[in-house]
Amino acid sequence: IPTHNRCSVLKMALDHYQIQDFPQNLFELVVVDDGSKDETKNVVEEFKRDSGISVSYLYQDNQGPGVARNLGITNCNGDIVLIVNDDTIPEKDLISQHLEFHEEHPEVNCAVLGFVTWSKELKVTPFMRWLENGGPQFSYGKLKGIEAHWSQLWTCNVSFKKEFLLKNGLFDPDFIFAAWEDVELGYRLSKKGLKLYYNKNAVGYHYHPTSLDSVIERMKKHGASIIIFSKKVGEVSLIPPLGRPSYGQFADICDRLFFCSYMEKVLKRISLWAENKVSLPFIFDILLLHYRIVGRRDYLKNHAK
Repeated sequence: IPTHNRCSVLKMALDHYQIQDFPQNLFELVVVDDGSKDETKNVVEEFKRDSGISVSYLYQDNQGPGVARNLGITNCNGDIVLIVNDDTIPEKDLISQHLEFHEEHPEVNCAVLGFVTWSKELKVTPFMRWLENGGPQFSYGKLKGIEAHWSQLWTCNVSFKKEFLLKNGLFDPDFIFAAWEDVELGYRLSKKGLKLYYNKNAVGYHYHPTSLDSVIERMKKHGASIIIFSKKVGEVSLIPPLGRPSYGQFADICDRLFFCSYMEKVLKRISLWAENKVSLPFIFDILLLHYRIVGRRDYLKNHAK
């Protein structure tokens, strides 16, 4: 579990590992603190004292979630590594559901993607519902059967054989944001024979109140990360949900044609009005595409040589 300055939700997630229907002496928790300034260390140490679970707390200077996950993977003791976010609240059978699939598919190259949806404790707005059903967050609804594509390797709830990761590659430290670092890993591992299965019954609940403004900032980071991804792997074929409009010349042309300062303000105002009232997929998608392009453009400008 990589974490950064979110001790409250981390505590909520940790508490739910105490009620797993899986023996506590057969799994460990490794929390990697990515340079937090809050009470994260105290929360983890208190949980470690009070629970019967083996817990490790590792600290690093802030380097991003990918590097934090690498530190956790290389310091865990288990043969199977389950990677989750600090705001992924596990269903009581999350661990056993992952293990069941690994027992059914013992090959070292087999990994298991679990299902994540909004926490039942959150008020889910129409905008949030769209984000995970056609929007740029997750698109589990597009998964059919038990096999997933490498581009759907989402590290909010996914498990691997540790041996396969150590042999074939960990997360690329060049991805400093929580964006596309997992997809890039999926691409590299696919070249090494990764077989990604989907278990819809391995459930985690995303406890992360989300607004349009927060997603706009995330989309700017996505735009920057897409450039890093493209430079590393070149042009690759992505199936939905990642097969969205091009971020190259086509995206630039669309941005120039359809966006000016006034148009951006109008679409954002409409989206802010609709956020808690009604889903406007087309408007949401166009607006967030624009901010991904902004992030891409800013990255290119700041890294021009």
